Amino acid sequence: MSNDAEAGAAFDKVTNLTLANTPALSKLPKEIADTLPTSPRLADKILVRDDKWWSENLKKTEQQFKLWQAS
Repeated sequence: MSNDAEAGAAFDKVTNLTLANTPALSKLPKEIADTLPTSPRLADKILVRDDKWWSENLKKTEQQFKLWQAS
């Protein structure tokens, strides 16, 4: 599927997930492409996980969360 744009587009339509196969995005109707997480229209509305931040802040964040839960 990663090399087949048609199969990738079919997957995107059924699952509403985006593959790394970016040529598949051009095979999708605009109304579907605009709902996928990679859509430029959603760039300011989606959450992007920052693994570097979490690797640097996990322990401190966990401690703060546990204190918050206990209060």
